[in-house]
Amino acid sequence: MKRRGYILLEALIALFLIASLSAVLYPFAAEAVRAADLMAKRSRIAGEGLYAMDFMTEQLRNNLERETASLISGDTYSYYAYNQSGEVKTYRFFLDQEKLKLDVYGRTTEPVTGTTSGKEEYALTCEEGPLFAKNGEGSLAISFSILHRPSGEMMDFRTSLLPYADFYRKGQRYE
Repeated sequence: MKRRGYILLEALIALFLIASLSAVLYPFAAEAVRAADLMAKRSRIAGEGLYAMDFMTEQLRNNLERETASLISGDTYSYYAYNQSGEVKTYRFFLDQEKLKLDVYGRTTEPVTGTTSGKEEYALTCEEGPLFAKNGEGSLAISFSILHRPSGEMMDFRTSLLPYADFYRKGQRYE
């Protein structure tokens, strides 16, 4: 006579095999989740930093006036650009409460990185020196880090540029 269904011993063996397989695979799954979380944090850090660097570089490269100061070292830098009416106005990048902000010709302040209020989870810091530095006739150096406060993950961003007005020596006679 054929037996129908499963007996308790077979069900217990199947349950034991599934539990053993889960116990073996759990560390790999947990590591994959940790790796995905770390990659998401690093991706956000890289995105914030590259956006800020690209935005600053594009604005400062198109500065309408030549740089007159031969020594610059600080977390504030002013440049000149056209406003919506076509007038030349002064804009200013500055570091404020772990955020890079843009002062739009003294009328309004807009954050370039971070949120508008509160403590930043992804903070822009300048622990290794000033945000803007220039010595002599050379290029303007920009250097900062983006730090993910909860995890301690940090990425450094550095570049230097020479505005077109300085490169082409705007206002000087061409010989």
